[in-house]
Amino acid sequence: MAIISFDPSTYYDMTVTCHVTGCRNNGRIWACNSVYSNADGSPDVIDGRCGTPVEILTAVKTDPQPIMS
Repeated sequence: MAIISFDPSTYYDMTVTCHVTGCRNNGRIWACNSVYSNADGSPDVIDGRCGTPVEILTAVKTDPQPIMS
């Protein structure tokens, strides 16, 4: 697993995977777009089927970054 550095207050497009035995998403790779990296710089992405954190495989800064008002 590669170490990915995240900048705080930044949106990322990611690919993720689940490693939970018995989860329907186990081993499946899918895209999560516009994931926000919080103040400590480490986003939490949770599998909606099994409720556990997923492994972030890739992360690219969303370009352009969304503008919040």
